[in-house]
Amino acid sequence: MPPDSPDAAEWILNGKIPPFPKQSLERDEVDGFLQLMFRDIAVKPKPVTLGEGARVVRYLKAQAQSVSGAEREALVRLADAVGRMVLQAAPIEMASKRQAVLFLAMPQRT
Repeated sequence: MPPDSPDAAEWILNGKIPPFPKQSLERDEVDGFLQLMFRDIAVKPKPVTLGEGARVVRYLKAQAQSVSGAEREALVRLADAVGRMVLQAAPIEMASKRQAVLFLAMPQRT
């Protein structure tokens, strides 16, 4: 029911809410408060492998080929975002300098 209806007396408008007094936590209360606030919200996702992420990116890009316009652009952007996330978060061992030089010196396949 909108505030301008005859039964609006039940509504509490912003101007009628008394200000909440400023409070602060003691240093030893902070960890408990944060744990209470975020225990159900913050979850650590399971690790994503490079293979899983690459398969999802390929699927999204294949789906983008079957549509056009804004939907295609959205799928391509989503695929790129997933690809970047996988490269940042997947457990990938870093190459050595020698491995990188050999890879970059490899003749390009066409």
